[in-house]
Amino acid sequence: MLFRSRRVYNTAPVVGPCTTGTGCATAYSQIVETAMIGNSNYNSLQATLTKTMAHGLSILFNYTFSKSYDDLPQATHVSNTEDVNPGESYVYPLYPSNATNIPAAAYPSDIKALDRGLSDLDHTHVISASYVYDLPKLHSGFAPLRAVVNGWRTTGLITFRSGDVLTAIAGSDISLTNLNQDRAQRDFTQAAYLKQPGAGHCGAGKSCVNWLNPSAFSAPVNTGPGTGFGNVVKATLRGPRQTNWDAAVIRTFPIWRESNLDFRVEYFDVLNHTELGLPNVTETNSAFGTITSTQGGPRIAQFSLKYVF
Repeated sequence: MLFRSRRVYNTAPVVGPCTTGTGCATAYSQIVETAMIGNSNYNSLQATLTKTMAHGLSILFNYTFSKSYDDLPQATHVSNTEDVNPGESYVYPLYPSNATNIPAAAYPSDIKALDRGLSDLDHTHVISASYVYDLPKLHSGFAPLRAVVNGWRTTGLITFRSGDVLTAIAGSDISLTNLNQDRAQRDFTQAAYLKQPGAGHCGAGKSCVNWLNPSAFSAPVNTGPGTGFGNVVKATLRGPRQTNWDAAVIRTFPIWRESNLDFRVEYFDVLNHTELGLPNVTETNSAFGTITSTQGGPRIAQFSLKYVF
């Protein structure tokens, strides 16, 4: 799938990269062209461990180790993955082979080179574990005590997954192709991550984490046709991993025959663990690499009654 913009003039049209930013400003609205040239694949190892109810305990454990890979434009994941829209092209342009006045250096050897990478849905590790545990019962002793301590059980769900994939972008049309898909330039001699709270690009007095290392990224430089695209391949970075534990404590009161009344105390995010949001990935933005938001909500407790019949 690809999209491109052609500049229209009163004289014979010229197809190719702009020579100046002013030239690109003369572009009219885009003509959307699509091509069925995208591919994707998904491979995984999936394991399940089940412990049936014994001694009051049952467990269900699932683990997935996977990789999802495609060569679709990263822009389709950012804006809309279901429709064909302008502004969702590959980073590199595709010029007609018989076009004139296009410098040889402007022709990319592989238009998918920077868009061939992990899919936006890729999470290397995904773990979920659920459990139900009936607390031991007293079968003898003081009757009022048995009435209080018997009939309790606890249940919960623990989940973990790797962070979302990220792509550092330039944030402006440095390549002068009018595609606006240019990537940041990465210095591979420096670490890509900082993962440090405060300081750096975080403003004073803000709850903020410097996730990416701004010293490892810069804006690409346009030195002529075929340059200025950056070198960051799609989805080569990751955001924070996600972990959560929801649990409940339940007391069952027998009512009549097969009917029961459950008193439930339910907790969401038991540990009140902060789930960081995603960092800013636009290199030209002053907040590049910082996380200033969270995902999910705070710990929530709720009480309920459930009649089972």
